[in-house]
Amino acid sequence: MILDQGRKILEEITSSGAEFADLRAEFVNSNIIRLGEGIPRRRNEKGLLVRGLFRGNWGVVSTNQLDNVKGGEVAKLSFGDERGKVVRLKPAKIELSSPIDEGLSIYSLLQDLPKIKDVEVELIEEDWKKEYLSTDEREIEQRWKFFFIKIGDGEEWRVTGGLVPPSPEIVEKLVDEALEMRTMERKASWFNNYPKRILLTPRLVSKLLLLWIKTASPEPPDQLKIDERVGVEHVQVKDLPAPLSSASNLFVDDEGVEGRELTLISNGVLINVMTDRSSSAYYGLRPTGNGRASTIGGVPSPTPRNIVFQCEGDTLDQIEGELNQQDLILLRLRNVSLMGNQIELIGDGKIGEVDKVVRTKLELNLKNFLQNIIECSKDLYTSIEWIGRIPIKVTTPFILLR
Repeated sequence: MILDQGRKILEEITSSGAEFADLRAEFVNSNIIRLGEGIPRRRNEKGLLVRGLFRGNWGVVSTNQLDNVKGGEVAKLSFGDERGKVVRLKPAKIELSSPIDEGLSIYSLLQDLPKIKDVEVELIEEDWKKEYLSTDEREIEQRWKFFFIKIGDGEEWRVTGGLVPPSPEIVEKLVDEALEMRTMERKASWFNNYPKRILLTPRLVSKLLLLWIKTASPEPPDQLKIDERVGVEHVQVKDLPAPLSSASNLFVDDEGVEGRELTLISNGVLINVMTDRSSSAYYGLRPTGNGRASTIGGVPSPTPRNIVFQCEGDTLDQIEGELNQQDLILLRLRNVSLMGNQIELIGDGKIGEVDKVVRTKLELNLKNFLQNIIECSKDLYTSIEWIGRIPIKVTTPFILLR
């Protein structure tokens, strides 16, 4: 077990003058099958992150061999602006393991899948194990397995199946969507006029919402605008810790902090932001359990877990029935460019009742994104978005923007 060796490393770092140190080890074993090939590829990955805080400066080592880490070397690597802080936690020993059925695998899904042509489909099964240790006596061990699929040429459509592989029906549905998008690409023509209103699908709302969340924690901390109105009155946004049965993330983050339910926006007002241990100390806030690394062996930063975005509204049919020839239904994003608070979108969509796909370039002010909502659909839809290796479950409505 890596933790036994890790204790000695943390003692060395402390002896070198660190006021705080921690270590995270990650192991991922993957089985990947591309339909049509039948021969699985296996991939084994390992990553270790060792950190020490020395007089306000972080020393960080990312490696795949703990034998290579020496406490004195971590101290020599420390650099920064001498403002680094970290929130200490009460000692805890936590072991979390999602109930893994060793008999479940992507091979069982292959037997039930129909023959799929004209689009690439990969089935991926990942078995994860994480171990965390810190000088404030946090010891965490986690293990879980999840499945997802990758569909398309270049464009990825991923769906996590939690503790079981996705059903053949889900795979067929996503293949149909990928083929439909490919057909749309071939027929798309450019539309250069700025639409009066834009109807965004839940998946596009998810992408914009995740971009907006990044802007909610500014520098310096005295510009943190808690209790400021950021959206229309009926907007509610929560970030929830995942239950153990969810593959999108476990209950404890990558810094040994237990997750808690976090209301980010209530009635259009920002009342909380996500934090990791460092930003919690920086802003003077209680840790929220959002310290997550986007790469194996990477440095954690404040990252969403399971976002739920709600606002009062009509049915989707009622909203679509009110659209006119100046309104755009944006179906797919091709490119997102963020320049300060200004965001440029290039995507495919439809105008009015015309059964024709257009490619358009739009400019939106990301800061005012939630304040420009005209209407939301009552029904909510869930998608999985990815930040590096982190799957994030996002539940949103359709929204109509001015």
